[in-house]
Amino acid sequence: MTIQIKQNDFGGAMAEIVKQSNIDWKRYPIVLSKGEAKTISMSLVTTVLKGDGRSPYEIAGIKEEDLQHVGLSIVTLQRAFKVSMETYAKTLDSACTKEPPSIDELKTEKRKTVAIGTAIGACFAGLGALPGYAIAKHLDNQHVRREACNFRKAWIHKVSVLEDQRLEEAKWHIYHAGGALVGRIQEMKDTGLFNRAKVRELRQLAQIREALFPNTPFDVKANGKDVHVTTFIQELPV
Repeated sequence: MTIQIKQNDFGGAMAEIVKQSNIDWKRYPIVLSKGEAKTISMSLVTTVLKGDGRSPYEIAGIKEEDLQHVGLSIVTLQRAFKVSMETYAKTLDSACTKEPPSIDELKTEKRKTVAIGTAIGACFAGLGALPGYAIAKHLDNQHVRREACNFRKAWIHKVSVLEDQRLEEAKWHIYHAGGALVGRIQEMKDTGLFNRAKVRELRQLAQIREALFPNTPFDVKANGKDVHVTTFIQELPV
């Protein structure tokens, strides 16, 4: 059993890169064995393929006119997202560029193997050349189809690893940034001050965390105490 990733599985900027490539995607899709698929986070990869991933700014509803007021913790997440998406696009383009020459080499090897198979078939008494030709051609069609996507397959594996890493780093960043914001807001409340910019940043951070890691509590440590951020925000003035 195999999983095939075809041209129409891509969307957004990725679809444009795939469209402009010189690869016959109908004939040579990305083919993953069942074992290979188990080593890949397909949900993360599919989001990248389709271009469905929302940036931190989009998640938090931050508009262009609001950019000058965006807190550093949100800017950091946005920058990491943008760099990652740009990297995936560049490396996909590179993989698609490298693949056609590789496919041509495989086809050349295939023709040689088929010729040998034909000769072997001719050696079978009473069978003639056709059985050897047919068998060799079938096996080599499978081989070329499987090996003709090696660069793109490596790209899939890399996206899976890097997206998982980006999200883990985002979780770590949100935890520490959230703790720092909660601590700062608590300190200001104790002095009778209310910093709307810090509260807005914390709310945006909570929105992003909920979108990236749904159904998991947003708990941080602030001023030496555990704080449930969602409850903390609800208790703040509007």
